[in-house]
Parts: sequence; structure tokens; C-alpha cells
Amino acid sequence: MRSNTAKCERQTGKRSGTLIELVDTPGLCDTDEDDDVILRAVGKSVAMAYPGPHLLVLALRTGRRFTQEEYQAYVKLKKLFSEEMSKYLIIVFNGMDALGDTIDEQKKALDEEVKKMPGELKQVLQDANYRYVGMNNKAAPRDKEILLQEVMIKFLVS
Repeated sequence: MRSNTAKCERQTGKRSGTLIELVDTPGLCDTDEDDDVILRAVGKSVAMAYPGPHLLVLALRTGRRFTQEEYQAYVKLKKLFSEEMSKYLIIVFNGMDALGDTIDEQKKALDEEVKKMPGELKQVLQDANYRYVGMNNKAAPRDKEILLQEVMIKFLVS
């Protein structure tokens, strides 16, 4: 599996009056890199996110098996950040367009999928206090904005 992000990248923007700084890191499951290289990149991303990070996003794909490799990457992340990481963790499931035609259908289908998730993924969701949201990258800009607001609400309320 190859990560879409080759190096740490930082983006800044405003959404609904809130300043958002996003630091993207190479994926922990990037099999083309050694663990040490990837963990250094994650460490660099933490420094780039100063005074945060305030939210850690674990991006997964809907309708695809949660692999042992992905779970082990999550365990490494927990070791790096400690158990406190769970307070800041939100799971983002990509590929919502495969779950239905409307946002409501997609959300309902994702909620049903979450109820049936296997043990290790269920543990990750429990660690995140069931803070998860689905994203549809093919959605209209207005719908994407609604989904982004949902992410912000889930983080601020939790």
C-alpha cells in the first residue's frame, strides 16, 4: 500500500470563522518506507502543528477490510502519542459515495457498517469515543461543507 502523501505538508484555512491548520503526514502503512522514517515524519508533523495537535484524524476506506497492518500502525501511533491520543482522535471513512445516493442514505449505511465492525476496528472506534464521520469526495461542495461541519461538531462536543 502506498500513501498519497510523500512528505509532511501544512495547509491553513478558515471554515465558518474557525482557523484550521491541517498537517498531513505520510501514511503509517506506507510499505515503501522504514518505520523509523515514517515515525520521524509523524514527529515532524507534531512540531509543525504546534501548539497542537488538537485533532488526530485516522482516514480509512469504507467497504474495505481493516487490515492487521493498519491496526499495527494505529498501535504504533498510540505508543508515540500515548493513551492521551484517544481524546483527540476522530475516524474519517472515505468512499461514502459507494454507500448510497444521498448523504442521509450514506450516513445510515455507515452507522450500520460501524455496528458490524470487527474487533480491532471496533476497539479503535471505542478509543475514539465513537467519533467518526464519513466523507464523500465526489459530493457537491455544499455537501462537503456539511460533512466538514459534522467533523468540527463531533470534535468540539466530545
